[in-house]
Amino acid sequence: MGRVHSDVVKDVNDEYYQMVHVQWWVPFKKWARNDVELYQGYWEGKWKCNLSDPMQWVDIDSIAFSFPTRKNTTMNNVVMISDVHASQARANIDVANKVNYM
Repeated sequence: MGRVHSDVVKDVNDEYYQMVHVQWWVPFKKWARNDVELYQGYWEGKWKCNLSDPMQWVDIDSIAFSFPTRKNTTMNNVVMISDVHASQARANIDVANKVNYM
């Protein structure tokens, strides 16, 4: 999961045109021994900022779902994806997968 740290770049002369700056987040499980355990049940789990992974510029066409976070959420907070947002994101990902496999 990523959190956007910029508006969409709208200047056609900018190298980051139609991109946003994203900080990546990872599931938060102290007991996970590997990536399989870490990502099991990720929709229902807590997420924390992945400070070891640098921010990246991402094309807005690759974003499947977006929702506003609380204004006071910082990179030190742990967040959860609500059931409503998780189901909307899953629906968008399902649609994208169907289009890609046609």
